[in-house]
Amino acid sequence: MFETSRTYTFHMDRLLVPMAKGERSRRVLDIAFSLSKIYNSEIIALTIKDESRELTWSDKVRLVTDAYEEGKERNIKVIPRVKTYRTIKDGIVAEANSHNYDAMLVAVHKRSPLSASVFGGIGDYILKNSKIPSAIMSIKNSNFPYRKIMVPLSEQVNTRTAVSFSLRLKKATNSKLVFVDLRKYDRKVTHGFNVLFDNMGQISQIYGDEIEIMKSGSATSISEEVKRVSSKISPDAVVLGVTKKGNNLRLNSNIKSIIKDSVCDQILVKK
Repeated sequence: MFETSRTYTFHMDRLLVPMAKGERSRRVLDIAFSLSKIYNSEIIALTIKDESRELTWSDKVRLVTDAYEEGKERNIKVIPRVKTYRTIKDGIVAEANSHNYDAMLVAVHKRSPLSASVFGGIGDYILKNSKIPSAIMSIKNSNFPYRKIMVPLSEQVNTRTAVSFSLRLKKATNSKLVFVDLRKYDRKVTHGFNVLFDNMGQISQIYGDEIEIMKSGSATSISEEVKRVSSKISPDAVVLGVTKKGNNLRLNSNIKSIIKDSVCDQILVKK
């Protein structure tokens, strides 16, 4: 039942991974390698040259060629792709929207709780304008491979697509997955993650036994509940989800608070 549910689908035959210098970009490439090892994904390592910047950009080109060489050593197909565009963010979105990619994995900087931006100029732009499923990853130097992944289950902060991604990431990293049942905060219920809870036996067979369900506590908000559970279990990553409806994409205050306040990696999956 779970494997045939279209609402819990996350295809990853072709993964687009925009790359830049630094540990954050390297972490996302490692995640892509881990997923590819299990799901035989083809990785497109992309770098964009800003047309307004200097002509010398050999370091950025080297990032994608190194990814190709490392993929070759790991028996993983990596296609290095180099593009020149007006701006980096426009180039990434244009590439994502013009080819047959299943999903995009993007590294972004941690933002200050006082910042109006959630993921920075490039990350926010990609989140709002890409037309393919995208995992926007706020990397905060957690352990990798992940040992423990936390997934808050409330329709206010998560989606079935993001849950599907978290299960695949759990299997790829051989980590423990902790579902935190926060459905009591959902006043208007559309699906209630019922397929997930009704098929936990099959899910454990497919993705591994180390899956735990924690009930909500006595906190007064979703963000406080997530903060309470995080301090108790110390996850390496938290997976959230949001759905773009038409041209509109709204991140509520709970999602913003969880992303900005957490000390572990935050992964927001946009359908």
